[in-house]
Amino acid sequence: MNNISYDLIETDLQCEAFENLLNCSFPVKKNTSFFDDFPIWKGNHHFPLFKVGAFDKGQLVSCAAIVLRELKIGYSRVKVAVIGAVATDSNYRGQGLASHCVQFLQKYADDHQVGVIFLWGSEHGMYNKLGFDLCGLQFRVPLNKALNPEKSYIKDENWNDQIIELMKSRKSGFEIGIGNEQWLQSHKNVNWWVAKKEETVCGFIAFDRGIDLQNIVHEWGGDPDAIAFLLNELSQIRLESQIIGNREELESLQISLSQGIEEYICMAQVLDPGPLVSAISKGEKKIEIQKQGDQWIFKLADQELRIDPFHLSQIIFGPTSYKELKDTPLPFSLWAWGLDAG
Repeated sequence: MNNISYDLIETDLQCEAFENLLNCSFPVKKNTSFFDDFPIWKGNHHFPLFKVGAFDKGQLVSCAAIVLRELKIGYSRVKVAVIGAVATDSNYRGQGLASHCVQFLQKYADDHQVGVIFLWGSEHGMYNKLGFDLCGLQFRVPLNKALNPEKSYIKDENWNDQIIELMKSRKSGFEIGIGNEQWLQSHKNVNWWVAKKEETVCGFIAFDRGIDLQNIVHEWGGDPDAIAFLLNELSQIRLESQIIGNREELESLQISLSQGIEEYICMAQVLDPGPLVSAISKGEKKIEIQKQGDQWIFKLADQELRIDPFHLSQIIFGPTSYKELKDTPLPFSLWAWGLDAG
């Protein structure tokens, strides 16, 4: 530990070591790359990206990265961050190196006025100690029941540039902006299907991703009937296929949740609840927020609620609900699309 130093991952050699460490730390197939499934962590996709590493005499032995995004909340956009690409060399695990890397990223997010940090990871105990909590609810539903679309479409099993506009029109998830086409098309193991009328794309779905989303539909958009057509087509050739989404997104497709498995969406740490709650409660019951010592004070018309920072993510994104907030729009129905997760 005495020889460990922390620094940015910037040079070509450091970036190569970063990719190699990730390839060794995750179930990446031979002759493929972690970046085939998570190209956002490679960079050059118009997202502000910050990578930090722990080095032992110049050798990269642990790493983590953070990217800045914008979360859609109604017509508002709130600056958020996603942490990912967290890994440690097997010979250096158990020394807290990854935790230190994540702490550098938490400070980076705070310095950049980020409202909340999201992450998707299995080391819940480690992230709990760093202030992250599981939050939000999603359903994983088998596509074993015909959705009976009303119309027929032409199915094309390829990426189509018209998908971008349909993604931009979605009401939930992270903002899709200029230059993101390259990032989306860089997901080498994602299958894109579109439903067309003549040359117009009416709807799309995306499914699969090598490491973590096999046989799962994790992106869709466009006309609900066109989406139903594609889901019905997929269910007939892949009996084991599933779809993931929050209650609102799935019910908008008239998908029954009765056979679904309910689970948390992600882990999150809310750094500043003010912009989030302001965007969520716009035009509804006003909640004033102040920080007092280590606690946040939610002030309503006739009462106030004192909240420990650790519990903010579940209060804002669910599933925790307080009786004091029953007449407010909290918790907000969070959703992040599959590729939003890094």
